[in-house]
Amino acid sequence: MSNKFLIIACILFMCIACESKSAEDIVDPPVVDEEAEDRDITYAADISELIVDRCLNCHDDPVTNNAPFPLNTFDLVTMRNALILNSIQGANGVSLMPPGIGLAANEIALFEEWIEDGLIEN
Repeated sequence: MSNKFLIIACILFMCIACESKSAEDIVDPPVVDEEAEDRDITYAADISELIVDRCLNCHDDPVTNNAPFPLNTFDLVTMRNALILNSIQGANGVSLMPPGIGLAANEIALFEEWIEDGLIEN
């Protein structure tokens, strides 16, 4: 009986861990700069807009919707870049973020390229 309760509690926690409270929390994906392929991807020019548009609904400071940490600065995003990448890919057992909608393939590719380019700020 206690194992069933534990399993149900874990499933319930995962379902509400970072839930959306309203339709206003869901935004249209930002337009990704196609010219970015010809230059290094930077936080200021490329990634900050992605983070603001797709993450800060929950991961601002203070956090909302039970988000575990803020992602509102360059330092916080670079410190958690591997976790963010796993989250937006839904990889390595990490829950897909943003919950229920994820990111477009080109947005994930932009974040991957930023990491490959060396996590450049400006």
